Amino acid sequence: MLAFWLLGVILKKTKGNYRYLPKARLVVEKHLGRTLNPDEIVHHRNEKKNDDRLENLMVLNGKAAHRRIHNNPESLKPGDVIFDGRNL
Repeated sequence: MLAFWLLGVILKKTKGNYRYLPKARLVVEKHLGRTLNPDEIVHHRNEKKNDDRLENLMVLNGKAAHRRIHNNPESLKPGDVIFDGRNL
């Protein structure tokens, strides 16, 4: 696997093809032991894209949940948060 740490992406081979994935996405996938669905969004709690510590990452259920957390975190609905790294 080739790593492009400065860009925050990793070249990963999946199903015979190579594709670039954000490093944060791969960190969460490894922790959960599964591949994230395309509609699952990885959110950086401190909004620093290069801070890929698990405790800084959340997986949200879609773009609407991601918008809600940016506009008003208190407005998150049940089921919006799939994974919260603070709860490790």
